[in-house]
This record gives sequence, structure tokens and C-alpha cells, in this order.
Amino acid sequence: MEFLKIFLSWLIPFICGGVISLLGALLSEKKKRDKRYRLMEKGIQCLLRENIITQCDKWLDREYCPAHEKYSLQKEYEAYSGLGGNDVAEKRMELLMELPDHKREEC
Repeated sequence: MEFLKIFLSWLIPFICGGVISLLGALLSEKKKRDKRYRLMEKGIQCLLRENIITQCDKWLDREYCPAHEKYSLQKEYEAYSGLGGNDVAEKRMELLMELPDHKREEC
């Protein structure tokens, strides 16, 4: 009986300490994952912004943009906007959408 009391007096703190350590480790890992996720999100946002600006500038220089390119860039912009981006690319997208779908015939 005495052994059981001693065993339980050590077991309960041991289990509590283990649970607290495990929770601490899990919380630390979650913080690392969350930070990594935010960094990946920002990286994807930067890549989308760069491609949108590059493509918009290309078509704005040509003064037309085929409908399929507009559609593709619109979908890309929706993803970019959904990640929180909404700066220089927004104005370029507005200008791009106003472009004609075909190159104008020169007389």
C-alpha cells in the first residue's frame, strides 16, 4: 500500500509534466507551420503580382489583348487579390480589360 502511494505521488506530476511538455511542443510546431504558411502565401502573392504586371505591360504596349489572355489574367488576379494583393496590379488590370480583343488593322 505504501508503495502505491509513493508510486502515485510520482506518477501524477510525471504525467502532468509530460502533458504540458507535449502541449508546448505542439504549440511551438504550430507557430512554425503558421509562420511558414504566411511566408509561402506572401511569396505566391509576389509571384502572381510580378506575372500580372509583366503580362499587363506586354499587352498594354501592344494596345490589344486577346480574350483568352484577359480571362487567364483575370483568374490570376482573383487569386492574387484573394491573398491580400491589391495595389499596382489593380490599375493595370483595369487598363488591360479596356483594351480591344484584336489588333487594330492599320490603313
